[in-house]
Amino acid sequence: MTTQATMSVDEQMQVLHKGHWLRVDGLQVLGRDYRLQAAKDVPVSEARLRWDENNGVMAIRLTNGQTWIRSVAPGFAGRGYDIPNLGGPIERGLAVPCSNGEQLVFSEVLRRMASPLWEPQV
Repeated sequence: MTTQATMSVDEQMQVLHKGHWLRVDGLQVLGRDYRLQAAKDVPVSEARLRWDENNGVMAIRLTNGQTWIRSVAPGFAGRGYDIPNLGGPIERGLAVPCSNGEQLVFSEVLRRMASPLWEPQV
């Protein structure tokens, strides 16, 4: 049995945005011919809040497939105070974007920082 989140995805997005997290799905990877993809094809049975950390970057995936990242001190992720309360259980196990030297197009990062709902025109 999966416990349902007590917050809507919109409320979860507000928590992450106010906590200085950056939504990265859809953004262009610098020097590469691809964009980071949202996990929109996740089956409903797998649609859970997920998190993980790699090389000082922490990632959270919401149930709608959006992926959010922020910088953390290596080794400190997952100690409760780094994972925001998103109104439901959160499981570890997620590929962490931008944690192995990938860089994003800066102008897109700035637009997304201003509005998590901004989508690039492709």
